[in-house]
Amino acid sequence: MRWLAERGGAADREVAALGSPVDVLIAGRQFGWTDSMVTSSLVGAITDRRALRRARTSRAHIGSLPADAARIVDVREVLHPLLRVLFLAALVLAGGLAAGAGPVQLVLIVLAVPFFGVRTWVGVVVALAGVPFGWETWWLPVLCAMSVQVVVLTLPLGVWFRAAGDRRALLGFLPLRTLWSLALKGNLPVFATAVDLAGGDNADIAPPFLDACGDVPAECAPVVTMCRAVAAFHGGDLDAAIAGAAKARDTAAAPAVRGWCALGTASILLASGRDEDGRDALATALGLLTGRRTRRWRDRAALALLELDLEQDDVVAVLRQVHAVRLRAVRARDNELLTRTEMWLARLAVRHGSGEHVAWTLDQIVSGEDGRANVASSRDDTAAELLLRATVNLARPEAAARVRTDADAALAQVDARRRPLAAVNARLVLAKLCEAQGDSAAALGHVAEALLVANRARYQLPSGRWRAQWSARQLDVFATALRLADTVGDSELVAELLEAARGEVLPAGTATGDASMLGLLRQFTDPGPVVGDEPAPPTDVDASLVMAGFSPVTRPPTARVGGGRLPVDAGTEAFDLDLRLVATAGRCWYWSAVTVADRHYWAVRTPQGRWTHGWVDQRSGSPAAAALTALALALPLEQPGEDHADVIRRVLRGPLGRPDEPGRELRLLAGIADAFLPAPLRRGLAADEVAGRKLVVSLPAALSHLPVAWLPLSVEPDVRVVERAAVVHVPGWAVIARCLDRSRPPIDVPRPVRAAIVNAGGAADITTLAVPPPGAEHATARPLSKADVSALLIALSDQREWLLYLVGHMVGELGNAGLHGLEVAGSGLGGVLTIRDLVDGTFPMPSRAVVVGCDSMGMATGASADRGGALTNEWLGFSAAMMLAGADDICCTAYPVYENRTFLRLAHRLADRLTTAPDAAWAVAEVQRERLARWRETGAGLPVLWQSFVYIGRG
Repeated sequence: MRWLAERGGAADREVAALGSPVDVLIAGRQFGWTDSMVTSSLVGAITDRRALRRARTSRAHIGSLPADAARIVDVREVLHPLLRVLFLAALVLAGGLAAGAGPVQLVLIVLAVPFFGVRTWVGVVVALAGVPFGWETWWLPVLCAMSVQVVVLTLPLGVWFRAAGDRRALLGFLPLRTLWSLALKGNLPVFATAVDLAGGDNADIAPPFLDACGDVPAECAPVVTMCRAVAAFHGGDLDAAIAGAAKARDTAAAPAVRGWCALGTASILLASGRDEDGRDALATALGLLTGRRTRRWRDRAALALLELDLEQDDVVAVLRQVHAVRLRAVRARDNELLTRTEMWLARLAVRHGSGEHVAWTLDQIVSGEDGRANVASSRDDTAAELLLRATVNLARPEAAARVRTDADAALAQVDARRRPLAAVNARLVLAKLCEAQGDSAAALGHVAEALLVANRARYQLPSGRWRAQWSARQLDVFATALRLADTVGDSELVAELLEAARGEVLPAGTATGDASMLGLLRQFTDPGPVVGDEPAPPTDVDASLVMAGFSPVTRPPTARVGGGRLPVDAGTEAFDLDLRLVATAGRCWYWSAVTVADRHYWAVRTPQGRWTHGWVDQRSGSPAAAALTALALALPLEQPGEDHADVIRRVLRGPLGRPDEPGRELRLLAGIADAFLPAPLRRGLAADEVAGRKLVVSLPAALSHLPVAWLPLSVEPDVRVVERAAVVHVPGWAVIARCLDRSRPPIDVPRPVRAAIVNAGGAADITTLAVPPPGAEHATARPLSKADVSALLIALSDQREWLLYLVGHMVGELGNAGLHGLEVAGSGLGGVLTIRDLVDGTFPMPSRAVVVGCDSMGMATGASADRGGALTNEWLGFSAAMMLAGADDICCTAYPVYENRTFLRLAHRLADRLTTAPDAAWAVAEVQRERLARWRETGAGLPVLWQSFVYIGRG
């Protein structure tokens, strides 16, 4: 780390001041060869030679940038031209000796050689001056002058040959017979141009060249498809890009072509936030691009992999890889690769907090501040380099103008709709600069634009995992936005930011996908079996897409608070959150929160419409982190190394099981309340004794298992939240809006249990709970397939006002909301009643439902999962899908549960109350109060079970 910290420091600056041979050349050309500057430069080059050599990269160490750059320039500008002159002079001398020329004539001919190509007329005069000194060989000076000039004039042909070699290397992944076929058809130049454009900044103009190619050999078809996919991505059409990339990889036959397509796929994945999947694609490309002709693309894949490795914690291993590439760059005199390795070292220094002198290094290698991309870099790379320098300079007040210039130039390099990552980072740098200068309003403006771009891009991503990875990369944006809003004390802005940060979604269905999408999703996801091991039928493309993680979403209306503070995309609907709350639960309390990295931000709205906000420190070792850990250990959330029996034993011994003293339950929940229940909400509810009050709660996935209703408002006396308000969990305002669009019946309409579907999956371990509630009109306690369940619900859909009682195993997979659902009879995806099934209209839901199963709410898996700080709250589980399918009020479980007779009686009691109660939320609250009173009187029962039920719905 100390070595990294010293990069760009005094030692490097001393090396930059050392003299080198190229300084002599520059002095001679600028001031004339007789000027004293030439002598001074020559002396410096000689005296500094050893110091400069020690500072160069060798097999033992990575050298200084100035020393390595000087070596490359010296070789190219001094050594090679000098060797060329010496070689020509030696040839001329040898020819003269062979011809028997005299010494004076030979000297003049040799002295003339250096002038050809620089001052040719001087060379001709000097050479011809040798004619009188040897009439027998008068022709020799003439012939030598002509020959040397011809050689000098033909030197540029080497550039042409190198360009031809580059063109061959560009298409080196194609078989030679394919190249010959293209050449014979006259399509080779156009095809090569199209491939070259697709791999650079101008990918969006590649399609016309692809169209101009006409009919191409079959081996080229995947290449054309891949080029069009990259062009679609640069044009902002992510769906077309993904489908095209998958199709190209699936149809490529030759290994090298598949490898090239994998490399193109990796570029799409990396640019849209899927680093791990991009790494897999690069590794695939590296394994397929074998052979000498594919070296260009193999090197590109290897370098891209190394760039991803810069994020590893093993700095020594990464430095070894960088050293190897640096050594190659110096030996090959590749100045672009040299600059790239120095940029890697700068990124490492910044990442590991040792970049004190990085700004000087970046000043030497970063260009593009005039808004134009570096000739040797893409627009994306140039923008990234400018933003890195701007980020480093943020800590230097004297460099504020440079920071703004770099950030503005980076924004000029990219289109926010096509390259959202760079646009978001540029806005973030500008926001931090304005914050450092005390201009909070301007900072909020920039960060609001960054949020807009980040969310716009996220809604285009086709899977939950992809969106979670994207959101994890945007944590700094949300953290900066919330920190700024907190600093200015604008609670309404904080509330609006929380809604924007949560990232609500609505399912778009799978109709937008096709079979070509499967290749990409399957190759970079490994969801594993959910129910059984049988894969989805190959003919069911939609099912296969869901198994592979495909879960496209649409953007819901945007929440506005207090008239709205944040910008909204053109054409995007918006709604007033205050009005929506009143429509949902009347004059209610509202608690909204998100967790961003190590902070838990919250906003509370009082029944009078006043907003307050705050945040909780959730860093490791904090009281909040300790309380959350204690709760997770008390709940049946599986911990590493545990099986089902271990979980039950742990829970039964814990404070929510069969504790030795009832006070343990209260102490545990009091700790949670102290850490997470906002003080304004706690005080307000404690003093609020208005009958019928409700608390609407919208928590992030990582806190969805909090037993909100049971949290104590005070310990002495013991007063719980449920004793002051009915708790209403909302799965997302977009889902609630769908419910509010449906008409409400009169409040006194009874809702009988018309159907009780118990253990539709036929699980052998469901015995105690396999009892339908009394009075159920259609009770089934046998295995039912999806078709059976659909037929039953359709048969009863002549009216909505009834209650559905469901018991069964809830299955699912973290990161793939499309697979969360109720286990039914069947295999593979056919054995899960999922969100995909519920939203397609073939499973009409009644207005109310009681769902008894593990985590039937569909969010508790986030409590024990490491999401890398991702803050999205994509509540697209089974309960939310039921609401989209027609249900208004659902009583479900917030975390995994297990069988118990008391738990069965509680489920039946909830079903009974919901059949007659005009207000479903208060019906659940009344049953919860009954259980709390019994607990206080007798200490009987298991809190972990009776505290698991929650109400979600329209309020």
